Amino acid sequence: MRLSGHYKGKIDKSGRIALPATLRNQLGDLAKGTFWITNTNICLEIFPEEEWEKRREESDLLPEMDYDIELFQTFYYDGAHEVKIDGANRVLVPPALREEMGLVKEVMIVGRGRKITIYSASAWRKVSEEAKARFRELQEKARQKLHAVRHGQIDESADAQGGGESGLN
Repeated sequence: MRLSGHYKGKIDKSGRIALPATLRNQLGDLAKGTFWITNTNICLEIFPEEEWEKRREESDLLPEMDYDIELFQTFYYDGAHEVKIDGANRVLVPPALREEMGLVKEVMIVGRGRKITIYSASAWRKVSEEAKARFRELQEKARQKLHAVRHGQIDESADAQGGGESGLN
């Protein structure tokens, strides 16, 4: 599964967001299953259950007595909610996550590898502007990380485990 594309969307008064047909098609049969939704510092992330379980298993390998790791896990994993795509192709975003991300009306839905990210319209503008302004720098950093992963200098899963937007996935 390789999700891609970005799409404007709306969140209704009940907190539901319709997933674009393109993303549902990219999900294939996974669209009928269970998903997990959680927050990062800038967006929500939605994972098919199988991918979420892989991340949880990797997280279980991290040292328990490290305060920073515990803090990350508390925010990222403990705040996650199980969701499904309903008959109208919508995902219900739990109230706590809507509030945390400031999701009120317009949102940006982004397919990013093995996950879907959801940004408030204002957060998406900020992220897009920064990415555009720093594109060459970010491209070089990604190239260097990929080179290190390919040559065994970095464990790809451990490096991507940093939570949300820090990985290459």
